Amino acid sequence: MVREFRLKKGENLHQNAWLKQNINIREANIPNAEILNKKLEDLSYNNIVDAAGALSHIKVFKDYDASCLIVKHAYPISIATGASIAEVLEKSHIADKSPSLGGQVAVNDVFTADAAEYAIEYMGYITAIIAPLFEDEAVFKLYKNKKNTILIKVGSLDNIQSNLKSKKNILGGTLEQDRNLELYCTSGGIEDLFKPAYRTPFAEMTKNKGEKEGVIGIVTKKNPTLSKGVYDFAWKACKTVRSNGTSLAWEYEPGKFQTVGLGGGQGMRSRSLRVALMAYQDNKEAFPKDVLKKSVFGSDSFFFNDAVKIAADNKIGNIISSGGGNKSEEVIDSCDDLGIAMIYTGRRNFEHEF
Repeated sequence: MVREFRLKKGENLHQNAWLKQNINIREANIPNAEILNKKLEDLSYNNIVDAAGALSHIKVFKDYDASCLIVKHAYPISIATGASIAEVLEKSHIADKSPSLGGQVAVNDVFTADAAEYAIEYMGYITAIIAPLFEDEAVFKLYKNKKNTILIKVGSLDNIQSNLKSKKNILGGTLEQDRNLELYCTSGGIEDLFKPAYRTPFAEMTKNKGEKEGVIGIVTKKNPTLSKGVYDFAWKACKTVRSNGTSLAWEYEPGKFQTVGLGGGQGMRSRSLRVALMAYQDNKEAFPKDVLKKSVFGSDSFFFNDAVKIAADNKIGNIISSGGGNKSEEVIDSCDDLGIAMIYTGRRNFEHEF
């Protein structure tokens, strides 16, 4: 069953907008969420697009004890995991403060009163907060102190409907594809990648000149010097960024992860990496001086030597990438020459939209 709502405004002020709500979708979604302090028709086209993007992205991190992702213009600004929602809200906020103003916050667990207190005291305008549930006290505090912030309760993130298709309307037709829900091409995930490079029939790289088809694992002479957890987090983080997507991520405490910078939407991965490094430079006071040495560079697909050299120039010594490309052997040789460890996942993670 589909219901239609007239929205407050379109993407721009001169545009009208409507939302068609499909009430048969069981997976957590924005059109069927409970908006605690407003009506659905009070929202704008941009509010809903950004909220849907934030919700889609936070589902990638739903299995951590606590995770938080801040989005602006459907683009992830920063991501953090930790022990509590208050902790990860702070860690994601300080990772990239300026762009987060006016952004939307998504978390994977109950939005608590102490998280609300942090948002009130340290964060400026927040367009929306998306959470499975809200503590009553958190709602009271936010309603009193951040009246313009939209509070969106979406319910459990666990019910993923893998049978649904991803659709996009274009002029003259509709594109439809399977949803990109699997991060790795083997059932063991990151565990299967912390091994010397080996062939697998599940890797999806196409055979090109100079490429070792179906090779995943550690492809460099140097072994990873950072944990499996931070490699896994960096891979998940770059998945959420619009292609060409890159991430810089570190483990700020054992088992707790934070993005140092995210970069995407560029025509070259080397440029996306520079964008991630620019984000770090803008917020480097939030990190220890040697944070790049402790970071993993994640890339949603293969790249060339220019990105390897940028990584080396910034003391980044660990990389996770899909692998592939007709220059893969040259890239591996460059990593070996520069003392960089690199893992191939065998699966690319393009994100042309949320």
